[in-house]
Amino acid sequence: MSYKSSMMSDISEKMQKELEFERISDFFSKTRNVYIGLSFNILVTSQLIAPYTTLKAISLWILATIISYIPRIVTTLRFFKAKKLNQLTIDNIGPWEKKVYLHSFLPFLAFSSVAFMPFAGDVFSGVAIAALAIVALLSGGVIIYSASFKVITLYLYLSLGCLIARCLYEGNYNFYILALYFSIMIVILRQLIKTQYQNFIDHLITKYNFEKASLTDPLTGIANRRQLEVFLKNIIPVSKRTKNEFHVVMIDIDFFKKYNDTHGHMAGDELLINLAKLVTGNIRSSDFFARYGGEEFALILTASSGETALELINNLMKEIKNKLDITISAGLASSDLSGDFTQLIDLADHALYQSKQKGRNQASLAQRQ
Repeated sequence: MSYKSSMMSDISEKMQKELEFERISDFFSKTRNVYIGLSFNILVTSQLIAPYTTLKAISLWILATIISYIPRIVTTLRFFKAKKLNQLTIDNIGPWEKKVYLHSFLPFLAFSSVAFMPFAGDVFSGVAIAALAIVALLSGGVIIYSASFKVITLYLYLSLGCLIARCLYEGNYNFYILALYFSIMIVILRQLIKTQYQNFIDHLITKYNFEKASLTDPLTGIANRRQLEVFLKNIIPVSKRTKNEFHVVMIDIDFFKKYNDTHGHMAGDELLINLAKLVTGNIRSSDFFARYGGEEFALILTASSGETALELINNLMKEIKNKLDITISAGLASSDLSGDFTQLIDLADHALYQSKQKGRNQASLAQRQ
């Protein structure tokens, strides 16, 4: 089992995917700082090593580093474009980190090749300056790239590995001591990276649990009104871009007050819980179900026409009547009617009121006003 998988072995698959989404998003959000730090490091290092090597060697090193970073930069730009277009999901974000990881071998080697510069005269000082540049970038990477254990670990091994190889190549006592120092540094820094990553994951889990608690109805365990608003705000631009119609459905339990008065509030709570379970088990994974308040619920039917949505709701009403021995009323509003989530809810709520006016136990479609 990998280190990352062992860190998340005690959480649900869905939660793990959502945490991975947050982790990888955080990883990419900080890449700009890495590229800025890299550019500054190259500029300073080229000036510091200039007295110990040739201009041609420095120019080749800078050129090789810049060219090797191009695939990584392109991948980063494509990621932000996909994010802007709302194309990233918990199921497709994983390969993006893998692409950056694969595109990191050459640039990490290219930058770390400063250790193999043809230093003349005081070779030890030249190697020491190269080591300073590599370790400085590594230190920044440990802080900035704490979200990706494998990427920063890759740089740790490649960069310090290059320094150790150069020291062993020089083959004298001072360089052997330096090689031993870098070897010990690998062990210490790997543990630091591991701890940093663990702290980052712990922070993500704490943040996830807090946000989930604030977005979940405590009685039924489904989404609450706040999470419904977040979902609608996200789905509206996607629907406009893809031209896929969706429906907002407001659902209300008929004569719920009478049910409470007859059976008691404990039974009423149990009914709400059972209704939430039943509806959740009878909708598609792409649909969204939330408790709106009291005995009122909201259902988002994604990529559905009016006919399809009505058929699904009518089947759901029959299932509820058969399994729970109650009836519900529903009002549906198509996304074609409005691009504002508040108006869509109001339209669906008005259609729900019409269903109640007509005698309950039925569904009505909102009309364009």
